[in-house]
Amino acid sequence: MPPAVAAIAGCVVERLIIDDSVTLFLQAVDRGLSLRFDTAASLRGPGLTDEAVTISPDTDASSAAPLLAWLHQRIVGVDLAADGTLELRSKLGVLSLWPDEHQMAWTLRSSAGEQVSCVADGKVIWG
Repeated sequence: MPPAVAAIAGCVVERLIIDDSVTLFLQAVDRGLSLRFDTAASLRGPGLTDEAVTISPDTDASSAAPLLAWLHQRIVGVDLAADGTLELRSKLGVLSLWPDEHQMAWTLRSSAGEQVSCVADGKVIWG
């Protein structure tokens, strides 16, 4: 797992921007990160329906409304699957960012200048 992805764990969601994408601004004492996703994602956890809620910022910005509850919540865990799916866990549930076969799905930038992206077909690149 790229170090910048591992650094998500322990951060707090400080700010959230919703437009044709969703950007989470994550902060810890010693680091800051921004995570932007443009394609479909899912959110599951307490207080939601039994099935995962689909978030599709590029087609329906209002679908991201359940993410507002994540403001000021700590990310307690993070996983990066071989197919490029990025999962963030908080006490409120799991946010899964899915890869896309045609476009960049998500990009993570750290305050140290590192960048990690899931490009087309789920390939994860960093540097």
